[in-house]
Amino acid sequence: MIRKTLLAAGLALAGVSALPAPGSAEALSRAQFDAALATAKAYGADRTLVLYCLRKDPEVTLMVWASIYTDLDSALDRLLSTDGFTPRMQAEVIQAVLANVHAPQPGATDAALEPQCADKDVARNATDARGVGRSLTERPPFDRLAP
Repeated sequence: MIRKTLLAAGLALAGVSALPAPGSAEALSRAQFDAALATAKAYGADRTLVLYCLRKDPEVTLMVWASIYTDLDSALDRLLSTDGFTPRMQAEVIQAVLANVHAPQPGATDAALEPQCADKDVARNATDARGVGRSLTERPPFDRLAP
């Protein structure tokens, strides 16, 4: 118990959210966590496509980066509300998103991504928060966790 208290205090001082109290929320199963990681990776890939398709407008791309931060923060809050979510798991989710977000170089073209811009209607879906534009918390399993 002392060790857990010291860990929570150390994490709080380091700016990392503390763990929920045991039994305070539903336990996070390994299957749910694996699904969350898969969703986080797919979200990162979707944000890569959004950044590519909207790359010609620097103001919009800044907003996409801001949305990545807020989406990730909200998703982590939901996971932190579950029992058993650890700082290591938190780092894994962050890595799953950020390792899969790739911003294009200015003026870059990508023959693999270009047709997807129209096929997935990226400009509209990013604006309307549908399809590739959906936030991380609107995707399973995050959408089923308490906000």
